Amino acid sequence: MDKITVLGSINMDLSICSDTFPKIGETIQGYDFYAQTGGKGANQAITIGKLGGNVSFLGCLGDDANGKNLSDTLSAHNVDISRTEVIRGESSGIAMILICSADNRIVTCSGANRFVTNEFVKNHADAICGSKILLSQLEVPDTAVKAAFETAKEHGVTTILNPAPILPLAKDFLALTDAIILNQTEAAFLTGRSIDNIADARQGIFSLLDMGVRQAVITLGNLGCIFSDEDKEVIHRPARNVTAVDTTGAGDSFCGAFAYALANNYCTKDAIELATIVSSLTVTKRGTSGSLPTKSEVNKIIQKEGLSYELS
Repeated sequence: MDKITVLGSINMDLSICSDTFPKIGETIQGYDFYAQTGGKGANQAITIGKLGGNVSFLGCLGDDANGKNLSDTLSAHNVDISRTEVIRGESSGIAMILICSADNRIVTCSGANRFVTNEFVKNHADAICGSKILLSQLEVPDTAVKAAFETAKEHGVTTILNPAPILPLAKDFLALTDAIILNQTEAAFLTGRSIDNIADARQGIFSLLDMGVRQAVITLGNLGCIFSDEDKEVIHRPARNVTAVDTTGAGDSFCGAFAYALANNYCTKDAIELATIVSSLTVTKRGTSGSLPTKSEVNKIIQKEGLSYELS
């Protein structure tokens, strides 16, 4: 099976549910506290591992108790961590997540994630070059992500960018990007146009293609997503009808599943179909890594809906 390398962040997610979001200066009572592995990079890598993909994680952990727990979780979900570095004297990344009515608000502290630098990328260039897919986000320094994409493109590796948290991105960076996956807020920021509905998103796709990416996907929550296929046809894929209890990690699972599909030679339409199934299952459970679906859970949906493929 072709290899996918995920370059990105890994955090310990500390989540708590509440009936309302607190106002400034207000203390409220919460419930259902839990700690799980998170960070966009780790979530995407674990998604691929749980689907049965061949995935390696490039990132940095602190030498604290959280770091040990996080590395153990990656390994338990079939993620190769031989290229994951432990930074002495540093804490691992942390995310504080408040969940209310299936919505969330998140504050992160980078910790060891900030040590994913250009030098780090250079030290692990062979891992990137030996992959079919390189998937990354922007919770680690964007200069390092760009350096990794430059290395990938020099060796014919397909690059997928999930630009979150969103930053201004130069055209030369976007020109290194084979596929970009972003939500409507991120798409609005990057294109400079409002993305409030399906028609807006369709125009947003054309704007992203004009900016230099080869394929683009804009996720729209309960409206599904808009994407461009291999022929640059722009297509709307409706969302699956599920009851969401926690949207944390939904976008990450979508990205991970999309990368898994491309590594297994799915066409874009089937890759979007799989990503939609995986993300829809993710939102039906609370948490981050613990909510990401297994291969068997996904195959049950595939069989139920009579699709033309099945995860092996």
